[in-house]
Amino acid sequence: MEIFTRKTALALFLGLFATSTYAKEFSYIETFDDDATFATGGSLPDGWLGDNSVTPVQRYEGSYLGSGNHSGSYVLGTLASSSMGRDSWVYTKKMSLKGGVTYTISYWLHMPGGVAPAAYNNNVALYVGNDQTREAATTKLGETGNTVFSEWTQQTYQFTPAADGDYAFAVNITSQLYNSGYVAIDDFEVSGDEPGGSIVNPDDPDKVICELPYSQSFDNENKDYDGTTYVPKGWLATGSSTFVTANTDDLKAADGTYYLIAPESKVKRDDRVYTPFFHMKAGEEYTASFYLYMPGNSGYQHASDFSFTVGDEQDSEFQKPLLTLTDYTNETWTKQTVTYSPDEDGDYCFSFALGGENAYAGEVCLDLFTLTTPEAKAKPKANFSFNGHFDLMNSKLIVIDGSKVQMVNQSSDSDSYLWEVPGAVPETSTEANPVFSFPEDGDYNVKLTATNERGESSTTEKVSVEVISESSQLPIGVYNPNDDELWTRSKVPAYDTNPSCDWVTGVNHYYNHFAERFNLPEGRKYGVSSLTLYLCYYNIASRYYSDQADEPVSIVLYGEKDGKPDTDNEFGRYTSTMKGFFGTLGLSEAEMRSIPFDKPIVADGPFYVAFEFSDNLWIDEPDANLSRTAVGFGGFTHRSKLTTLYVQPTAVPATSSFVPDGSYCPVDSVDAQYKGLGLNLVAWTSVEGTETAVALTTDGSVAFDARLSGDRLTVSGTHAGETVLVSDASGKTVAIAKAADKSTSLHLANVPSGIYIVKTAQGVRKIVKR
Repeated sequence: MEIFTRKTALALFLGLFATSTYAKEFSYIETFDDDATFATGGSLPDGWLGDNSVTPVQRYEGSYLGSGNHSGSYVLGTLASSSMGRDSWVYTKKMSLKGGVTYTISYWLHMPGGVAPAAYNNNVALYVGNDQTREAATTKLGETGNTVFSEWTQQTYQFTPAADGDYAFAVNITSQLYNSGYVAIDDFEVSGDEPGGSIVNPDDPDKVICELPYSQSFDNENKDYDGTTYVPKGWLATGSSTFVTANTDDLKAADGTYYLIAPESKVKRDDRVYTPFFHMKAGEEYTASFYLYMPGNSGYQHASDFSFTVGDEQDSEFQKPLLTLTDYTNETWTKQTVTYSPDEDGDYCFSFALGGENAYAGEVCLDLFTLTTPEAKAKPKANFSFNGHFDLMNSKLIVIDGSKVQMVNQSSDSDSYLWEVPGAVPETSTEANPVFSFPEDGDYNVKLTATNERGESSTTEKVSVEVISESSQLPIGVYNPNDDELWTRSKVPAYDTNPSCDWVTGVNHYYNHFAERFNLPEGRKYGVSSLTLYLCYYNIASRYYSDQADEPVSIVLYGEKDGKPDTDNEFGRYTSTMKGFFGTLGLSEAEMRSIPFDKPIVADGPFYVAFEFSDNLWIDEPDANLSRTAVGFGGFTHRSKLTTLYVQPTAVPATSSFVPDGSYCPVDSVDAQYKGLGLNLVAWTSVEGTETAVALTTDGSVAFDARLSGDRLTVSGTHAGETVLVSDASGKTVAIAKAADKSTSLHLANVPSGIYIVKTAQGVRKIVKR
């Protein structure tokens, strides 16, 4: 990491530019996932200390608390209930920090709070001191206040020690009353540059020069804003209707929560916002990118000019354009990318400039500005997730007949990868997105190490696996309780056509047919006997109450072709009415609904469960005092960003370039912001062909026998724990397994045709594989 220090007196005399030096980056990260940091077997990382409060802070599985995880499998947290208000403390290990260096401390919080009023909520404060005690934790760095974080939210604070020394950070969780809900903490990080610094121009001490690579999403209030301006430190906004950091209900940020917005101006535009300075080298190519939103004013038919410029001063006279857009409008975030190679070494800044003759030309928004060069690379950050199917009853990953699980690598700034999964097949991989098989029930620790020339980063996640070997009614869902973000009722997304009724996971102005994908292994049959869904919104149009209530609704199971539902391959259909499925009353609270079928619908994997509503549903009301028909299901967002919700659109939003062709498509094809969506749907499924085969004698007792069906060998009459051995005619072992009681199954997929011997403690049998 290259930084620049203040000029020495000699350099001032000689008129030299600031000299460059290399900083030693201090970095401490605790994800609570690596067992190596819990080597002493405690409930806190080695070197950390807790207290004897009623609700102590310790390591839990995120699924156990109910919080899930920001990363990995474990979090630090407290249980939901206590007999009184809480006052819990936990202290980090001591860290040797340098005086005068500014350190950034961040961690992620998830705390849903208790029942109303706010007195039941929690307050989480961060302190620092020179020892691991309450008495030593004298400096408060910040606190949340009695609040609720219904999803993972990052807290960021800064600390500048007055002198070199050992310091410990303390997290204090308090609540006034009992039953204040759980508190979960993940990914605790302390970072800083030692000795730290940036280029300082003695003639302009306020000039801020930032290191590369640089990224600004306008979200990190504690780190990037000093409270004196409405733009980040080092930025400068000028003009009649200047850029400020904000957001609106009508526009979701391109990244994070906040962005820069220049409100609509009553005069012609003269607004600019300048970035900080960057030390740039002659002849080297730099890449700048940012997201731009400029809808203009459709009522006046007015638009503004936009330009992206570069110069050596935060002054328009010293800037030259790199990108110019005249009378430009767009109605969605659009990424702009520009390259620039300076002619001379020096300190340069960029600006975003608005112009044109029109007043009332609409607001202009900017988000996620980045500046990179091939030589400036950030440290890697390891991260991954995966999609799968999970047992509703125990939240375990379901594996059927050795089915494979695709890992989704979400690491950043990485050149190479090492996956280590003891017990899986394979146990290691250097592929970016490998596939693993989990042969037995149990917990598997999936570790990913991402590396580049600046170092490496690791993350570990525990995957609890349930191998299906017997036929039973399994509640199978696509929702991953440890990774995915489950929506609350108030967070079910809707289209702009009617934000109160056009739910993305429901009936809207673009589609009334939608389906969830179940990516179960092919070559098997699955009997779906009922569905469990979360109904979040439901209403029957008041003018057509009886007609709307009797409108048909079908649940259809489709096969797959070309990665989407194959409507020509229908496994079965169950049809009822709106009132038959959902009742006749409007829904005020989200609730779970079960829909049993008259008889199971048998499907081949992969398959889709589709909900197809009538085209006659009333979704437009001319009178605002009357209600329309509305249906909205619960859903979630996959951390993997792999979409499992498919829709059959008849129209698309004006901002979409997708052309409907009558077939199903992923919902993000209709609107890109919904990438990674899934339907909170559970299919009660039996897996045909996995039942244990038992050979019986004439008197009904279990017999020892062996039967081969395709690649599956079923050995009857085994005793739990004994060894089942399969060898070829030469005596070479080709398969081995620990037996189950009464019957044991082995897979011989990679075994060629021939004669084989099956041996157990009961005897031997000959089989022939053709």
